[in-house]
Amino acid sequence: MNIEESSNSVGGFETGLSLEQTSFNGKWAYGASWTFVQIKEDVASDRAFYRTGPLTFQGKYLFGGSGAKGFVQTNLGFHNSRVTWNGTRADLQSWDYGFALGAGGGIQKYISEKAFVTMGYNIKWLQNSFFKDGLLHTFYGGLGFQFP
Repeated sequence: MNIEESSNSVGGFETGLSLEQTSFNGKWAYGASWTFVQIKEDVASDRAFYRTGPLTFQGKYLFGGSGAKGFVQTNLGFHNSRVTWNGTRADLQSWDYGFALGAGGGIQKYISEKAFVTMGYNIKWLQNSFFKDGLLHTFYGGLGFQFP
């Protein structure tokens, strides 16, 4: 993520939870997703932290065989963001909110009848009311469970 068109290096992490319902012969899934994202940027002797928590409705189309399935997905929802600036002259903190819109794709590899490993990529556009809008690129991996 390039924060406010900065040329500085940024880094961070994302953690989340998705709850989905699969229907239509296992080809379509829909549900809700919540993630927590923290991004850190160092600017000279100052440091900025960006934290956001998008809550989105997601739709997913799955394709492939029974052992592994590929998928494409979309997300639509809202987010609440917080920025903290720890500077040499002042410490500032502010909140913002807006829409979240995303798309991505990945693969699910089934390791048993009820568990699978998932890997993918997601890009989210975070619209803000005060901060500059931004794109959030995420590569992720995780463990999923399905219940009959």
